Amino acid sequence: MAKIPVDPGQPEIEGASIVLIGSFNPAILHPEWLAARSLIRSEEAEAGKVEIVSRQLTVFRLTWLELQVQDNRFAAHTTDPAHYQTLQELVLGIFNFLEFTPIEQMGMNHHMHFSMEREDDWHKLGDILAPKDVWRDVLPGLRSDGLPGLRTLVMEGRREGSPAKLARIKVEPSVRLVPGVFFESNEHYEASGTESTAQLLGALRDCWRDAHVFSRTIGEHLMRSTSR
Repeated sequence: MAKIPVDPGQPEIEGASIVLIGSFNPAILHPEWLAARSLIRSEEAEAGKVEIVSRQLTVFRLTWLELQVQDNRFAAHTTDPAHYQTLQELVLGIFNFLEFTPIEQMGMNHHMHFSMEREDDWHKLGDILAPKDVWRDVLPGLRSDGLPGLRTLVMEGRREGSPAKLARIKVEPSVRLVPGVFFESNEHYEASGTESTAQLLGALRDCWRDAHVFSRTIGEHLMRSTSR
């Protein structure tokens, strides 16, 4: 059977998460609490897998969602791109009811795994991102050509027009697609004072889609660099 060509611009696996740092009450955030406020459907709550609900930690999963809440950290994650907007709406809905919850930091995160058709292209991307000449004489490599290889690269900057404090991009070999590349983006937001929660939730409402588009654009741009 002929091998189907890999599209270097499209991730095969991806996901997104919203992480908040503040002061939370994990015991409140039970699936039944969410369903009672029409944030999820009652049948979703009944079918959800609850691992633990306590004063210190809540962890439960729906078909499209994983929620982990500690007293100082709230994290909502999905691996279904069709639910990215639903994830945003759920988090906004939760804190519409819990509007006096103090929140000081927020991360909008997106990860992607891209498959590479050839191992040579995989190495080429690593060589583009981290040229090897400076390492050639001081760090013998494990590659067949004797050069060292890129394990993890982290770049920081700003997304133009974003109120985020910084945007961070991580690139490393994929452990799920071989040969493949893993990209992870994080837009980090901070706020203080009595309006910090409202400011961060406003950024989530206004910037979620743009942050996702920005992350995907970077991933696709870097992947296509191997075909030039």
